[in-house]
Amino acid sequence: KTVRDIFSWMDPLRASEIDWSAIDPIVNEQCTASVIRNQISRITPLILNTRIVAYLQSQDGVGPTLHEFRELSLAVGHGLRAFLKSNEGTRLEFATKQKASSGFPRTKEESATSKKEGQFQKSADRYAELYVGSIRKSDHAAQGVLQEIGWIQISEEPPHRVTITSLGMQIVTETFPFIDRCEILGSSLIPEDLSKVILQQVEQTLPEEHRNYSILANIMQGDGATNSQLVTGYSDAVEGSFYDRNGSVLPRTGVERRAKSIVASTINRMEEMGLVRRQRISKEEQAKQNAVFSVSGTTTDRVRYFLTAFGEENIAMEVGL
Repeated sequence: KTVRDIFSWMDPLRASEIDWSAIDPIVNEQCTASVIRNQISRITPLILNTRIVAYLQSQDGVGPTLHEFRELSLAVGHGLRAFLKSNEGTRLEFATKQKASSGFPRTKEESATSKKEGQFQKSADRYAELYVGSIRKSDHAAQGVLQEIGWIQISEEPPHRVTITSLGMQIVTETFPFIDRCEILGSSLIPEDLSKVILQQVEQTLPEEHRNYSILANIMQGDGATNSQLVTGYSDAVEGSFYDRNGSVLPRTGVERRAKSIVASTINRMEEMGLVRRQRISKEEQAKQNAVFSVSGTTTDRVRYFLTAFGEENIAMEVGL
């Protein structure tokens, strides 16, 4: 059997199998967020879950309830991760330097080997809250990253119908070999054509996300940059523009703490889209870093990040704050 045969339960979600004419998307040109949350280091689960909404909406023209959407998204997420962790899924799992299963909820088998209790349910809950969506108890507002970036719209009225938007349709109608053909082409999980669509949306609707790409790209130009250099450079670029809950400007230490989280998640998303590549640093260079950074307590950098040719062509280097 081929991987496609084993992976056949994903067939209804493939672009060629969805009746796009049956879907009437909500037209939107903006979103409620200006940046993708730091907790999100992978875009692929967002694309897959938006495709799930499209599939369900194509069945009845109305769209699923939030409960139906969460149930199917979790089932697909668990099934996909289990497949990628199996012997048959190894080729796809390690086709790029980023594991394809990253971002999807942990399986029961993985959780059973964990020393921490309740990992399966915690992982499922986190995935559903971040990558699928929910209704906030305090004010019944719809939340979740897909809602925030405008790819789907969750009704705040019961039964909380979920519908795809015009922004979401731009994403899921593009060919995505990982979902459509069980393939990963090239060195990045998301193909260039789809990455261009995402980048265009980021530029138009997520100004802070776009700014972050530009800042990091600017730092990586030429000889690349380690994680420590990215955090320092990013902190330099945004210092004075981050505030605490009381409205006071964050001190440098606070900026750097926030920068570490922002850089870690953003650089992963950029790599997933083929904008960045990583190269392992030699032990000799790591030894030099130990001497330089041991006083400050900074962890030794083991990887240097570089812009790819695709990244250089598609990210504006101007840093506009």
